[in-house]
Amino acid sequence: MKERVKKDKHGFFSNIAYVFGEVRRVDRPLFWCNIFSVLMQLIIPVLDMVITPCIIYILSDSRFGLRELILTIGGLIFVKTLAGIISTRIEARKYVAEHKLVLHYHERIYSKIMKVDYDMIENPQTKVIYDKAEEAVMNNHTPFVHMPENFCRLITGILKFAVFCFIIVVFNPLVLIALALTAGLEYLTMLYIDNYEYKTRDERIRISRKMKYFAGLSENYKTGKDIRLYGLNTWLKKSLSQLMKEHHKLFSKLALRKIASSAADLLVIVARDGFAYVYLISKVAANEITPAEFVLYFSVISGFVDILGEIVMSFEQLTKGNYSAKDFRAFMGTENRICGELAMKGDEAESVVFDNVSFRYPGAEGDTISNVSFEIHSGEKVAIVGLNGAGKTTLIKLLCGMYHPTGGSIKLNGNEQTEYDRDEYYNGFSSVFQRISVMPFTIRENVVYSEFSRDKLDRCLEISGLNKKIKGLSDGIETYLVPNVFSKAVDLSGGEMQKLALARAMYKNGPVLVLDEPTAALDPLAEEEMYQSYSRYSNNKISFFISHRLASTRFCDKIFYLENGKVVESGTHSELLSKRGKYAELFDIQAKYYKEAAVNM
Repeated sequence: MKERVKKDKHGFFSNIAYVFGEVRRVDRPLFWCNIFSVLMQLIIPVLDMVITPCIIYILSDSRFGLRELILTIGGLIFVKTLAGIISTRIEARKYVAEHKLVLHYHERIYSKIMKVDYDMIENPQTKVIYDKAEEAVMNNHTPFVHMPENFCRLITGILKFAVFCFIIVVFNPLVLIALALTAGLEYLTMLYIDNYEYKTRDERIRISRKMKYFAGLSENYKTGKDIRLYGLNTWLKKSLSQLMKEHHKLFSKLALRKIASSAADLLVIVARDGFAYVYLISKVAANEITPAEFVLYFSVISGFVDILGEIVMSFEQLTKGNYSAKDFRAFMGTENRICGELAMKGDEAESVVFDNVSFRYPGAEGDTISNVSFEIHSGEKVAIVGLNGAGKTTLIKLLCGMYHPTGGSIKLNGNEQTEYDRDEYYNGFSSVFQRISVMPFTIRENVVYSEFSRDKLDRCLEISGLNKKIKGLSDGIETYLVPNVFSKAVDLSGGEMQKLALARAMYKNGPVLVLDEPTAALDPLAEEEMYQSYSRYSNNKISFFISHRLASTRFCDKIFYLENGKVVESGTHSELLSKRGKYAELFDIQAKYYKEAAVNM
């Protein structure tokens, strides 16, 4: 996994530039809204600060009358009202645009997860990275989504800080130092909490993912039968309860640290405000400042405190957004193994070569596939057989590019897997795996993923044997599947789903045909009929038939018998029977079983 995810080379300013680039790409007006908001957020607090001192100054100076007072107050209120209207309009526009931005991020994540190598989806580390990326954009209130806004707030805060600093320095530089020290203490406590929260995120996400999985089991109708029949509800509740305790323990630790941090901040604020009041009142008592100046300086000091808090808060949120940006970009930066530029040429595969191929699952002590070598040419039919756990499905996933060899190489038409464009490589395979995916679409849409031809579809449904089922449906091929999504949908049986998958593979018509236990849900007679149909259909293809039942082997040109990830026997059906080895032993056992079953019937 480590070599598949780019190392974190994205710094703070790189991530800020990245999110601004995304904003400009998705919604350019949102980019300018963030820029103009800086000006509005600077004008409004400055007006708030000077309005009251100006009124006091005019009232206390005999040179000014009612006219000057009305003009001053009216002018300041008009400017503030106008700025407030513009600011409100900008915020409303930003709110709408941020929803659009969140949808854009989600689209990128979902597009990425569908394109990463299959073995990465199975890897727990990838799931953690995916969860963190998804958490970063779960809604339009996350620090990652708000990075542009928080950056603009930081810039606004710095500009206001510069203005207020100038006024305070003119008044007394020591006051500025005291205020800066208290703000530094607040920032340190916030930084401590943020670092702790980020360091514990992986563990909290891991537990949350488990909780989500167990909660999903309780409402999954596919697992509902086993839960009820075997009394698994007690075990399920116990497991979920244990995870909730772990989850609560982690969040309690975080909450206690946040409470301690808030208490420390409160003490700092009380000390700071008390200092400001005492100091300014003493200045008024000594006639060193006027009442108007008292209000101005107190407004500046109070505003300065707020500005420091705003800067600290903006920087804190930017820091959180920076962490989330790293998570998001780490997931988006995952690299695929098959990432060349070669395209599949023609509709036929010339050859498939396994050259001393080995494969070991991450964390496993031994190889699942060990030093497998063979060469298959166009038109040849190959059976890969063996007992459960022999490595048959893993071998096929290696062939299809779902997994990647940890040793040796795989070539298609003389080219390494990694030399192909990944989608082009996948286009070379019509595959049916043990676990069949049925999408919440119509039967037609579940079979046809390319240009639609009714004649071709009818022919594939006829060969697969699903046409009889479809003729009994009122909507025919336009019948929806997956009842828990569509109320009028139908639910196919296991055998019918396998026939649907076979029709899908035939319609795609890839030059390499791969059938991984395609008839597991069929009876022996239906299985024999299905294989005969596929034998006729696959004459000009390279075909792989994988099974632990040997009905698929008699019409194949080559048979590989796998045991513990190694090819221990190879040859034709008759050759392997004559050797009287493991293949012959398994064939005799299965033949005896079928004979006994026929007699008992």
